[in-house]
Amino acid sequence: MQASVSAAATTSPPPGAILAGPRRVVLSSPMKCGSTYAARILARYLGTDVPELTYDWLAEHMFTRELREQLAERPFVLTLHMRPHTSNLQAFVEDGVIGVVQWRNLADTIVSFDDHCLRYGAHNPIFYVDHVSFMRMPRTARHRYVIDRAIPWSLGFYLSWRRLPGVCLHPYEEMVRDPFGFFRFMLWQAGIAIDDARLREALVDIPEGSRYNVGVVGRGAHVLDEETQHQIERYVVDHPEFEELEVLLWELPWTPRTLERCSPFDGTTVRREGDETCWFVSRGIRHAVDSRWMVSRATHALRHPAVVDRAALSALRIGPALS
Repeated sequence: MQASVSAAATTSPPPGAILAGPRRVVLSSPMKCGSTYAARILARYLGTDVPELTYDWLAEHMFTRELREQLAERPFVLTLHMRPHTSNLQAFVEDGVIGVVQWRNLADTIVSFDDHCLRYGAHNPIFYVDHVSFMRMPRTARHRYVIDRAIPWSLGFYLSWRRLPGVCLHPYEEMVRDPFGFFRFMLWQAGIAIDDARLREALVDIPEGSRYNVGVVGRGAHVLDEETQHQIERYVVDHPEFEELEVLLWELPWTPRTLERCSPFDGTTVRREGDETCWFVSRGIRHAVDSRWMVSRATHALRHPAVVDRAALSALRIGPALS
């Protein structure tokens, strides 16, 4: 699997690029990935809205006929916790909808979900919980309860979208670090016309109703105790598709304890000078990756490959390629 030299190349559309594209967008993500905020920024930029719709909130992982009928021919930006089931993707094609996918490190989503429950209630489309009973639980018990139910769902979400050709997962962490670059790449990747001045205007303040409450990367490292952190890691390590998910451990806001560190390059992407092939390294094993894989990553060390010498690279065993 060949990669471009740096993910930065794919996040820098040419100045003044004008690309034909839709004004009907569905932004899909697991819970608490910043999609409510992102949707309102996109709606501002596109001059449309985030519509108020009537639908069964327990079914918000599906682009249902009920939703499609309400949206009719209107432009919109809609947020759903949607998986790429065949019926959803076919509906996108039929209705001229572009799908955009967001992601966030697993630990911070758990902390943010607990915050959400305190403000808005514990109702969600992934698992049932009685809000009053949930709020009686100690904070750590709430975290662990949510991990047992939300993390398996999130891993399935990640795998199902990552396996579709051409799909990038836009990381929340980049949205916080560089909002302009984040949304510019999102527009470019979605095939939407780019107007830098218009985008800056859209980002001038936080839209009403965006639920952009904290906007801090890495809260999971400080809020979750060590046992709870380990609980998250075990769900990744014990998953049958561990090799595809392993990188998620290096996106956690702490050094993973369940992985044996075998190389100083573990948890990074590297390449050899003069060679555009890029490699993700973990446990002393290197996996060839492409630019789509890199731009979906949440840390600088994974998005931007470091240059290493031939001897250092040759010392790493070669594992399966990742895309």
